[in-house]
Amino acid sequence: MRTILSVGCFDMLHPGHIEHLRQAGAMGDQLVVGVASDYWAAQKGPGRPVFTDFQRVEMVRALRCVDVAIINVKPNAIDMITELRPALYVKGPDYADRKDGTLELERQAVRRVGGDIAFTTGPVWHSTDLIRENGSLPSNLPFEWLADFNQRYSASTILEWLAKAQGLNVGVIGERIIDEYVYVEPEGRSAKDSHIVWREVGSEEWQGGGAVVAEHARAVSDQVTYINDGDGIRKRRYVHKPFGQKVYATLPNGISVPPFVEYHRLDDYDTLIVVDYGHGLIPDRAAAETLTREGNHLALNVQANSLNWGFNTLRKWERANYIVVNEMELRLGQDQPYADISYLAAQLYEEWEAARGAVTLGHKGCLVNSGNIVTHIPAFADKVVDRMGAGDAFLACTAPLAFLGAPAEVIGFVGNIAAAIKIGKLGNQPVTRKELHSWVKTLIA
Repeated sequence: MRTILSVGCFDMLHPGHIEHLRQAGAMGDQLVVGVASDYWAAQKGPGRPVFTDFQRVEMVRALRCVDVAIINVKPNAIDMITELRPALYVKGPDYADRKDGTLELERQAVRRVGGDIAFTTGPVWHSTDLIRENGSLPSNLPFEWLADFNQRYSASTILEWLAKAQGLNVGVIGERIIDEYVYVEPEGRSAKDSHIVWREVGSEEWQGGGAVVAEHARAVSDQVTYINDGDGIRKRRYVHKPFGQKVYATLPNGISVPPFVEYHRLDDYDTLIVVDYGHGLIPDRAAAETLTREGNHLALNVQANSLNWGFNTLRKWERANYIVVNEMELRLGQDQPYADISYLAAQLYEEWEAARGAVTLGHKGCLVNSGNIVTHIPAFADKVVDRMGAGDAFLACTAPLAFLGAPAEVIGFVGNIAAAIKIGKLGNQPVTRKELHSWVKTLIA
């Protein structure tokens, strides 16, 4: 029997899908369709998937031309190709001329099992366009602002800025942090004391700190180097997984990170992203001044966290070309607990000479300065799973754009997308280029 394999999201089943599957089914005796799981479908953009993977696989299975439909839990079709050994792996017409690393790996996989790749023909339809045009996006998105923004910038314009950033050489400096999540379930109140007993049911860990900033940056730039690779600080959080609720956290005793001393050859990077977490890597003003002198274009975050609250501020630094901080970090850096935040955002240029800067405001979006002109960009998040690391994603995905001189609105738009993608994931999982581009094409035309 000549088996044909096709995979896709099939989130909003449309005539393009049906014609593609009809043509694929006519190429052999049995058509098997892999339907992307909810996890991978969610990377298509805000509000995705519209239908669950169980609903989507049932819709596809109901088509007369489809013999078998199953949920594909992997990010690509390689495992399905290896298992099914299809005679043909069939993609839609929009893939025929596309240069895609995943597609090339799938092409190699199908040829290893004696098959080949084929493409259907006909008009190209996109579920993303249908979702945007038919009002199926999440209702909490700032549609009025997006429509106004879309009058000045198209999706292709934003993607052109991101394409320019791909060729940049980016360096990242920052303490390595190991973010461990220990998943727990409540057992009940202790019989002898007034506390809740939790049972450990699993754990996961991710690279955090400077290491995940470098991973985020790879969503935008092809050449990213994490310069100070070494042992990390382990931060353990106990999480009630069904709700992503953090119960409590622990830190190792006596955290001490050796100062960063490899200050040479930093001029090789187009932009140098420095994330000062305040754990000892950049211990004092002298170390900060050295980095300020050495780097060509300095993108900076100075973080306030539970280990350095009030002691690690922007005052350590004389200047930076691009600064990203949250509201509290900016207020601590300027000793201004009550001043207007827009005024303080303008001071990133006045006091630190930052030609571009951003103040992240959580669910209220961000403020981006171009010189001393400040622009507000609303938030785009459609769901909040875990707020950890949103600022890191914002900084990493926008620093190359700041180096290129992108408009403040473009920087804020891309940064808020990166933050929205990040907080939709549990733990410190990096933003991917595919996700970033998909969100751009979903939010604006």
